[in-house]
Amino acid sequence: MANVVSYNASFTGTAFHMAPLDVEYKCIRGPVGSGKSVTCCWDLRLMAEKQLIAEIDEDGVHKRIKWSKFLVGRHSFPALTATTIETWLQWFPQTVMHMSSPMTGRLEEPSMTEKGVIVRIDLVFYAFESKNIRNDLMSLELSGAFMNEASQIAWKLIDEMHGRIGRFQPVKGVKLRSFPVVMDTNPPDETNWWYRKEVVEKPDKMLFFQQPPALL
Repeated sequence: MANVVSYNASFTGTAFHMAPLDVEYKCIRGPVGSGKSVTCCWDLRLMAEKQLIAEIDEDGVHKRIKWSKFLVGRHSFPALTATTIETWLQWFPQTVMHMSSPMTGRLEEPSMTEKGVIVRIDLVFYAFESKNIRNDLMSLELSGAFMNEASQIAWKLIDEMHGRIGRFQPVKGVKLRSFPVVMDTNPPDETNWWYRKEVVEKPDKMLFFQQPPALL
């Protein structure tokens, strides 16, 4: 069943969604309740719509499919389950979830832009406080990722995770497209790596967006 929830992007969210795919990171900062996490969840869905079409035969059925795999990360397991996954499921309740470790999900629905094409999103949910996170990251093959409240996750781990982007190629003979890592955060203090990247270093491959308060 197609997703029937209506999503209206904010002005900032629209710019965020329209950012070029050749950047490595898209980062959105804003106050609590401003909708930045929802923007990032929808950004995964919209990026998946831009995946290349592959032809597969599965369960005796020929399918034309846009297939992507994303990691969704949060600093702690309680925050991941109570907030991040809950936000995703509020907007994409048709996602089939498997809550055993590692937690995974699959969203599959008709393409919003091309008739007869299926969009499939495989999700892997990780708490970056896990003692096994480095070993877990090394085994991943991803199209992209979403780091929720990214300023609470060590930059070194995010950088290591980025090395797994572009490795998801499940269809033989078809090189699928890879996507930026999307990240959101509440305003960090000046000692945080996010502040350093956004204000001091300003890397070419990182785009930063500021989401205004929800009232505005």
